[in-house]
Amino acid sequence: MLTVIPMDKFTVDRNSKEWIPSGTELDDLLKPLKVIRDPIHGDIRLTELESAVIDTREFQRLRTIQQLGPSSLVYNGATHTRFDHSIGAVDVTQYMINKININSKQYPDHFLPVDNYIVLLARLYALIHDVAHIAFGHTLEDEGKLFDSQWDDNKRIDVFLGENSEIGKRIIQYAGYKTLQHLKEILLAHSDDEIQRLEYPIVCDIVGNTICADLLDYLTRDMYYSGLKGTYDKRFLDYLTGQKYNNKLRLVISLFKPMKDEYRRDVVSEIMHLLRLRYSLAERIYYHHTKIAASAMLISAVNIAKIKNEQWLMDDLFNFGDQELLHKLETDQSSPDEVKFIIKQYRRRSLYKPIFIASYGQVKEGDSFSLKKKEITDELAKDPKKRYDLERKLENGILPPGSVLIYCPPKGMGRKIAEAKVQWRGNIIPLKDVDHYGIGEETRKIMKQHEELWRLYVFVTSDCYNWPQITKVVMDFNKATGLNQELARFDIAKNASPPAHEEVIYRHILEYKKKNKQDVPPEIIQSVLASANAPVPGQEMPKILNYNEFEEIVKDLIKKK
Repeated sequence: MLTVIPMDKFTVDRNSKEWIPSGTELDDLLKPLKVIRDPIHGDIRLTELESAVIDTREFQRLRTIQQLGPSSLVYNGATHTRFDHSIGAVDVTQYMINKININSKQYPDHFLPVDNYIVLLARLYALIHDVAHIAFGHTLEDEGKLFDSQWDDNKRIDVFLGENSEIGKRIIQYAGYKTLQHLKEILLAHSDDEIQRLEYPIVCDIVGNTICADLLDYLTRDMYYSGLKGTYDKRFLDYLTGQKYNNKLRLVISLFKPMKDEYRRDVVSEIMHLLRLRYSLAERIYYHHTKIAASAMLISAVNIAKIKNEQWLMDDLFNFGDQELLHKLETDQSSPDEVKFIIKQYRRRSLYKPIFIASYGQVKEGDSFSLKKKEITDELAKDPKKRYDLERKLENGILPPGSVLIYCPPKGMGRKIAEAKVQWRGNIIPLKDVDHYGIGEETRKIMKQHEELWRLYVFVTSDCYNWPQITKVVMDFNKATGLNQELARFDIAKNASPPAHEEVIYRHILEYKKKNKQDVPPEIIQSVLASANAPVPGQEMPKILNYNEFEEIVKDLIKKK
C-alpha cells in the first residue's frame, strides 16, 4: 500500500508550481490498490489516489445523480449514476492507453508512447470529468441553458476542484499542485484550438473527444441499463496511436497500416457503426418524446424558481442529488406554487402533452422564413427568461400558471460526433474531412440526422389538452413569435406528428382567419376534424380538403350554429 509521506518530511514541496511526480514516485502513484466490480467492465483496478478521490463527499454525491436523468421515466432500468459512469471511464481510459503503447512498441518509428504522467492525468481526468454536474445536469445545463456547463462555471471549479476542496486537497497531497493545475486546464479546454494549446492535449483526446473513453463507456452502459440491444467491436481500438500533430502529442486513429498503402476498411466500418450507434441511442433515449416532456417540466420548474427566488434555489444546488432537488422544489415553503404543481405532476408521471412541434431545419440562403425560424429558436434556446415570459403570455391569465411549457434545446447540443483525428495517406485530419470511400458523406449524413432530432416544443398540462385551449395557445404562439402556419404541428393523439390531412386543416384555419378577419370557433374546428377523420370508401387515407372546401364547410356549420 502506498504511504503518503508527511509534508514536513518530504524532500520536495508538493505545493510547488513546478514540481510534478516522476520516476519511482510516479510508478508508486499508478500502482493498483483497490478493485471495484462493475457490471459493464468487470474488475476495475484503482490506485490509492483515485480511491482517495472517490471517498470524498464531493465524488460520493455522484451516486445520487442519475446518468440519464429523466430517461428513467421511459426506461425503468435506466437508474445508473454518474458515479458508475465515472469509474467505468477510468477503465476504458486505461484500455485505450494500453493500445496506444502497444502500437508504439510495435512500430517505434511511426508512433509515440504515452508516458506515466500522461497516464496519471488521463485517469484522473476520466474519474472527475463529471464531478461538478448539478442534479439533472445535462437537462438543466445543456438542454435548458439555465446554468453554465459544469466546467464553465468558475464557482463550481472552486467548489469541486479548488485548492481547499476535498478533491483538490487529495490531488495536491498525492500528486502535487502542478498536477491539479494541469487537470483544471484540461477540464476548461473545449475547442480543438484550446486543446491544441495544452501541454498534454492527448489527455483530452483519450477521455473527452469524439471517440473517447467517455463515449465508449456511456454508450455501452446506457444501452445495458435501458434494456436496449446494440454493441460495437472493440477491435478498432487496436489502431489507436500517439502521433505528433503541430508539435503536440495527439490521439490518432490509423486508417492505413504502417509502411503499407493498405486501407483498413474494417476499422472505418466499425467507427461508422459506432457513430450510427450513438445516433440510435440519441434517437431512442436522449430525444425520446416522453423524456423530452419530462425534461421540459424540469427545466420550466427550475427556471421559474430561479427567476422568482434564485438565492433560495442556489443555496444547496451544488450539494443536491436528483431526489433532493425534486424534494426541495416540491415541498419547501419558499418554492413558488406553479413549481410545486409541475413537480407534483412529474412525480406522478402525469407528463405534459405537446401541442406544437417544429424541427429547426437548415437555414437556406435568401429564405427569410428559415432565417426567422433560426432567429426565434436561437433566442428561445439561449434565453430562459424569454421562454418564461412567453410561457406566461401564452397562459394569458386564463390558464393556471405553469400550464404552458416551452422546450427549445440549443442546436449545437451533442453535435461533435466526427471530430476524431485519423491518419489518412500520411496526413492527420478530422474523420469528417475524409472524402474517400464515402466516409465524409456518411459522417455528414449522421450529423444531419442528429440535427433533425432537435425540435422546438410547446407543451400543456393534460387538464388543458382540449381543442379550444390547444387552438388558442398555438395561435398565440405563432402570433408572438412571428412563425407562420408551416411550422405548426399538432399532437392530436399520442403521435409525435399528426396525419397530413389534419395539418392541412390547421393551415386552412390560419388562412381563414387571415381572409375573414375572424377565428374559426373551437367547436367548429372539432366538427371539421371529426368529418375529415371519417373513412372514405375505397381510400386508405382520409380525404385532404382544399381551402375552398374547408371554407364552405365552416361557413355552413356556422350558419347551422
